[in-house]
Amino acid sequence: MSALKVLIVDDEKEFSDAISEHFKALGYEVFNTYTGEQALDILEKEKPHVLLCDLKLSGIGNLDGDDVLDRLKALSPNTIPVIITAYRDEVIQKKLASKGALKVLFKPIKLEELNNLLSEIEDELDKK
Repeated sequence: MSALKVLIVDDEKEFSDAISEHFKALGYEVFNTYTGEQALDILEKEKPHVLLCDLKLSGIGNLDGDDVLDRLKALSPNTIPVIITAYRDEVIQKKLASKGALKVLFKPIKLEELNNLLSEIEDELDKK
């Protein structure tokens, strides 16, 4: 498989840029945006393997991470969604899982946790 394509969506620009640069340095093809609206455009055009998306986003149309998740299957059905949030709420976790989120990660994110998750996803995709 060619380089894993990852879309990072987080309205915290510093966080999003840092994660993006980290994964680029590891050889991933990374797309980075700060709004749900832009995320939908990138999903449709680039069809990334993985979506790392913050749950609460600010933006023009105020699309949040769960809105992006709702539209994901229509735009890029093979993209694996991972939601990032600061809200440690079991009800939210279950809701996101029912919408197709592979995993919900809690801020502050540990790079090692993200590295391991993307390696696992990459290994699974290589088996297909």
